[in-house]
Amino acid sequence: MTKQIDLNNYKQEIADLYNRRSQTYDDSQWHLLTCQRLLKYSLIRSGKHILDIFEQRM
Repeated sequence: MTKQIDLNNYKQEIADLYNRRSQTYDDSQWHLLTCQRLLKYSLIRSGKHILDIFEQRM
Protein backbone atom coordinates (compact mmCIF):
# COMPACT_ATOMS: atom_id res chain seq x y z
CA MET A 1 0.00 0.00 0.00
CA THR A 2 2.94 2.34 0.56
CA LYS A 3 3.89 2.19 -3.12
CA GLN A 4 0.45 3.43 -4.15
CA ILE A 5 0.71 6.42 -1.83
CA ASP A 6 4.18 7.24 -3.19
CA LEU A 7 2.90 6.95 -6.75
CA ASN A 8 0.00 9.30 -6.04
CA ASN A 9 2.39 11.81 -4.49
CA TYR A 10 4.70 11.50 -7.47
CA LYS A 11 1.83 12.08 -9.90
CA GLN A 12 0.77 15.15 -7.97
CA GLU A 13 4.32 16.52 -8.00
CA ILE A 14 4.48 16.08 -11.78
CA ALA A 15 1.08 17.77 -12.22
CA ASP A 16 2.20 20.66 -10.01
CA LEU A 17 5.42 21.03 -12.03
CA TYR A 18 3.51 21.24 -15.31
CA ASN A 19 1.00 23.68 -13.83
CA ARG A 20 3.80 25.98 -12.66
CA ARG A 21 5.66 25.71 -15.98
CA SER A 22 2.56 26.39 -18.07
CA GLN A 23 2.13 29.83 -16.51
CA THR A 24 5.27 31.13 -18.27
CA TYR A 25 5.46 28.67 -21.18
CA ASP A 26 4.83 31.27 -23.89
CA ASP A 27 7.23 33.81 -22.38
CA SER A 28 10.32 31.81 -23.26
CA GLN A 29 12.54 32.78 -26.21
CA TRP A 30 13.53 29.12 -26.49
CA HIS A 31 10.47 28.26 -28.60
CA LEU A 32 11.07 31.12 -31.03
CA LEU A 33 14.76 30.27 -31.43
CA THR A 34 13.99 26.59 -31.94
CA CYS A 35 11.39 27.40 -34.58
CA GLN A 36 13.79 29.72 -36.40
CA ARG A 37 16.51 27.06 -36.42
CA LEU A 38 14.13 24.40 -37.71
CA LEU A 39 13.01 26.68 -40.52
CA LYS A 40 16.62 27.51 -41.39
CA TYR A 41 17.68 23.87 -41.54
CA SER A 42 14.58 22.80 -43.46
CA LEU A 43 15.36 25.25 -46.27
CA ILE A 44 11.77 26.52 -46.34
CA ARG A 45 11.53 29.50 -48.68
CA SER A 46 8.86 31.93 -49.81
CA GLY A 47 6.09 30.14 -51.71
CA LYS A 48 6.54 26.87 -49.82
CA HIS A 49 3.92 25.43 -47.49
CA ILE A 50 4.31 23.86 -44.07
CA LEU A 51 1.85 21.28 -42.84
CA ASP A 52 1.62 21.14 -39.06
CA ILE A 53 0.73 17.64 -37.90
CA PHE A 54 0.36 16.79 -34.25
CA GLU A 55 -0.84 13.81 -32.31
CA GLN A 56 -3.52 14.25 -29.73
CA ARG A 57 -3.55 11.54 -27.10
CA MET A 58 -6.49 10.85 -24.91
